[in-house]
Amino acid sequence: MNVVPPPYSPCPADLGERLESHGRYVQSLSGSVRIGRRLHLERVDFDAVKLTKRNLRQAYLPFCRLSCSDLRESSFLEAELHGCDLTAADLTEADFARADLRGADLSRAVLSGTRFDGARLGPYHDGHSDLGQITRLHQARITGASFAGATLQDASFEKANLQDTSFAFARLENVSFRGADLRGASFALSDLGAGMADAIEAAGGAVARPITAELLDGLVADHAAWIASDGNRGSRARLRGLNLSGANLAHADLSGADMAEANLAGADLSGAKLICTDLRGANLGRAKIDKADFRGAMLDGAFGFHPAGSL
Repeated sequence: MNVVPPPYSPCPADLGERLESHGRYVQSLSGSVRIGRRLHLERVDFDAVKLTKRNLRQAYLPFCRLSCSDLRESSFLEAELHGCDLTAADLTEADFARADLRGADLSRAVLSGTRFDGARLGPYHDGHSDLGQITRLHQARITGASFAGATLQDASFEKANLQDTSFAFARLENVSFRGADLRGASFALSDLGAGMADAIEAAGGAVARPITAELLDGLVADHAAWIASDGNRGSRARLRGLNLSGANLAHADLSGADMAEANLAGADLSGAKLICTDLRGANLGRAKIDKADFRGAMLDGAFGFHPAGSL
């Protein structure tokens, strides 16, 4: 059961002026002094508005109705759009990077080349009820879009066209792909919750399964022998591109190992030695790295690396 928002208010007559003021606000974000005013509208009916190529970065538009709107090539970077109605909207080439889309409805929307990198697409809770409003993308046309690094929790892509869509580095938990078209969709280095791999494969998608604990233990043991013998015994661990999500590598010595583009989402690396290890392009989202030694490690392009401790 979804949270029902209050009725909508009509679109303000001075919307054009507010948009101009917001434009000045966005331009001032790169400086130390703020000018203009941030667009702040809640539960407003925009009545199929045309807002193409607009910079709406950090706009505050929760629970607004933007159904059937033309929002092509507009930027909603870091915008607050939770609970928004974007049904049947044209979002071609729009940018929703790091936007809050929890509980939004994008059913039947056109999402060709649309970017959701780092966006939040999960249930929205109003703080007064345990009933969450999920993000819906039913029957949406999502060709060539990017959800890279996005958080997708309890989202629904039922009957959505997801051809050639990227979910690289995204966290997917309890997401429905029932009836969706996943041909060409990429889940490379994605962080998949319980049962998600089965759900993706059932919808025709392809995912890399984690390697077995037995195989990983053998590779780590050979690498330890390689280090102890100064390269005369064992072999260097070549884990490039492997799915190591959830792996237990606590206190392992993987110094000098090739772990570039490895999926280490949710792995336990606490106390591990990763001195001069190649971790370029790896997914370290949710990994436990307390007391891990990253001296000299190559981390260019690594996702989710926060050296303070557990991610």
